[in-house]
Amino acid sequence: MLKKMSIIVVVAGLVFALAPAAQAAIIDGANNNGGFISATTGETGIDGDSGMTDWTIDNRIWIDDNNTTLGTAPFGADTATNSRFIQIHDNAGSTLTSNAFALTAGHTLEFSIDVKVGGNAVGSITMDLWDGTNSIALGSIDTNTWATAWTQYDDNTASVATSGTYQFRLVTSADAGDAHVDRVYLESTVPEPATMSLLVMGGLGVLARRRRRRA
Repeated sequence: MLKKMSIIVVVAGLVFALAPAAQAAIIDGANNNGGFISATTGETGIDGDSGMTDWTIDNRIWIDDNNTTLGTAPFGADTATNSRFIQIHDNAGSTLTSNAFALTAGHTLEFSIDVKVGGNAVGSITMDLWDGTNSIALGSIDTNTWATAWTQYDDNTASVATSGTYQFRLVTSADAGDAHVDRVYLESTVPEPATMSLLVMGGLGVLARRRRRRA
């Protein structure tokens, strides 16, 4: 009986461990306007109004009429009606901020964004998640090289150390020049519970002891 129970625990644990972890998109084309959909174009950003739903800005931005032509994973093609990209250029620097969303400690984050640097400046673009106290770094891009094409800034992962309500922030320094951004993608992956791993190890241990006794 004990052997049967051990086998059941081991099999169940292995099935669970091999199952893909649960993933949830936080910012993408369907969530929190990762594709920068807007019915209008032109200069905006007065009094924190970015001119787009789900985003605020502390200085001016320009909403441009043609979005990036990139169509690679994880965001995929950005083909929604009125999908734009934004151009951030303010001599004092700017901070673009998303809607707030909940994150849980222990989750793993995947992040990507399309960027094109439009000026030979000496500043930088930094990206993070912020809950008012804690910051989760997502990356930094130097703006000292003019770019003629869009580049996907991807393969970025981070871990959530503290549960809370966060916002995505993209910050350009005062000397960053033009920063063109589009297709923000942020995904949270739920890790497998450690208790299931312990059950698997325990079941294997029981089977090993029974086999040694019979030997």
